[in-house]
Amino acid sequence: MTYRLLALDLDGTLLRTDGTVGERTRRALQAAVIRGTKIVVCTGRRFRTTLPILAQLDLAVPVIVHGGQLIKDARTHETLHHHYLPEELCRAAVKFLKRHGATPIVYVDLFTEGTDIYLENDRDGHPYHLRYMERNRPHCRFVGDVTHVFCPQTIHVGALADRASMQRIDAQVAREFGESLRHLVISNTNDEGAFLEIMTPGSSKWRALSVLLAAEGIAPAEVISIGDEINDLEMVMQAGLGVAMGNSIPAIKHIADYVTLTNEEDGVAHVVEQFLLKEAGNDAPGTHGS
Repeated sequence: MTYRLLALDLDGTLLRTDGTVGERTRRALQAAVIRGTKIVVCTGRRFRTTLPILAQLDLAVPVIVHGGQLIKDARTHETLHHHYLPEELCRAAVKFLKRHGATPIVYVDLFTEGTDIYLENDRDGHPYHLRYMERNRPHCRFVGDVTHVFCPQTIHVGALADRASMQRIDAQVAREFGESLRHLVISNTNDEGAFLEIMTPGSSKWRALSVLLAAEGIAPAEVISIGDEINDLEMVMQAGLGVAMGNSIPAIKHIADYVTLTNEEDGVAHVVEQFLLKEAGNDAPGTHGS
């Protein structure tokens, strides 16, 4: 099989724990691009915090951010595709989080205006939340009560605290909203704790990637997807070659076709070398591992 596109998660996958890209990985990706492979970053990050990484790699391409809620053009900053959260569901999610003792974080697609987050200036929030608020203060719009403020470009609603609290509230989301909202708990890669993310159903990294595949005429079988967290699951499962990082959660390793090295060991470079560059050098198809 000749793979034409490489879909990459960032945190825990392309990036090492210190947030950098290893030199071996950088060289492998450059070689893959020269070979003609398209590279798409698929991350749960905000667009603003993704851009510096794309610049490091000289990748000015469409990028999937917010876990598949948005596709953005890295050159023009234009939103190419979106799954915004409707007002009724946004308000319901905010009220729900408050009722369960969490401080809501409302993410909005207002990059060109310098705003990424609507937030209450709550000094009584969880310590992890307070640190997050301070780190992102320049791109927050502080409001008295996010329940009464709605932005039509709302991407999703979230909360940040210890993992046990977020998992407890996540279980309540399922009971209260059923399938009317998509929700998941993912690790906070910049600090301790975990995020609970609440968004529109029918959105994921893979579904956003499918939009780009259709536009490029690339079949799912021609895709390598690499990830490590629960929001990578569909992307890893549906790709022609689904790869779990060595540091992945068990659920990703369980469904992957291949398990590579960890992010600290340049696991992405290993995949590129084995399934893209070796194939090009030998003019022979790659083989799934286990």
